[in-house]
Order: sequence, then structure tokens, then C-alpha cells
Amino acid sequence: MWDLFDILTLAVRWVHAISSVMWIGGSVFYLIVFRPALKDAEKSGGVSGKLVSRLVALHFREWVHVSMIALLVSGAILTFDRLTEPTVSALYIGALATKIAIAFWLFGIGTATYRKRSIEKGLEARGGGGNMVSRWLRPLASPSIIVYGGLLIILLSDLLNTDFEKGIS
Repeated sequence: MWDLFDILTLAVRWVHAISSVMWIGGSVFYLIVFRPALKDAEKSGGVSGKLVSRLVALHFREWVHVSMIALLVSGAILTFDRLTEPTVSALYIGALATKIAIAFWLFGIGTATYRKRSIEKGLEARGGGGNMVSRWLRPLASPSIIVYGGLLIILLSDLLNTDFEKGIS
């Protein structure tokens, strides 16, 4: 029989899953569908790509921020729930720590992306590209990293679920 705790846990898991689908799924759509379509439209001279891109980024950014907040809150609740179980393994803790580290990296990229134009203007004012470290780190902070990192987090989530289920059976 389901009790209130089971229902709340299901709701938190659902919020966590939907938030990741919105953010990572939206990022995948942006990279493999929207950007190529926008480039094709610009080549044909039919659309002002910069205007459309800015409008999409504006609306998507709002959902990314909502998703990040939901992921942080639901992730904290789910982490506490799982780590209080006596059957948690070292593999589980390692995979969870890796997942959390990657998630925070992606949160940093997600919050910094909307400031990208002002950051780039600042770099241009200082001589066009920043120091060697910032040039080396720039590819690690690209929107495509959100997709790759998000897919890795989904894989780690499946690993966590599988390991947890093995521990309780």
C-alpha cells in the first residue's frame, strides 16, 4: 500500500525527471534542430536569424532557470532519501558525487550563457580573447557541453538506479 511518503517521493522524482527532460531535451533540440534550421533560413534570406535566436534564447533561458531550481531542490531531496538507506554502496556514492559535480558544472554554464555577450564584449575590450586559461576553458563552457554532460548525467542516473535496486534485492 502506498503511504504519503511514497506519493511525495514519486512526485519529487517526477519533478526531477521532467526538469531534466526540459533542460537537456531543449538543449538537444536547440543544437540538432533549431540552429541548423536557423542557418538554412538565413542562407535563403527568409529570416532574421539574430532576432529569432535572441527571442528563443530569452524564452528558453527562463525555463532553464526554472529547471535548474527544480533540479537542485528535487536532487537534494532524492539524495538525502537515498543516502539514508543502509544498502548504499561505494559505487553509488562515487557515481552520485560525479553526477553532482557534472550537474554543478552544467548549472554554471547554464547561468553564464545568458551573460555571454557581455563577457565577450569585456574580452574584446581587453584585447580580444582573454588569457590562455580562459581560451582553454571556453570549449568546456559551450552550450554543446550541456548536451554531452546532460547525457552523461542520465547515464549516471541509470547506473545509480541499477546499483540501488541491486542493493535492496
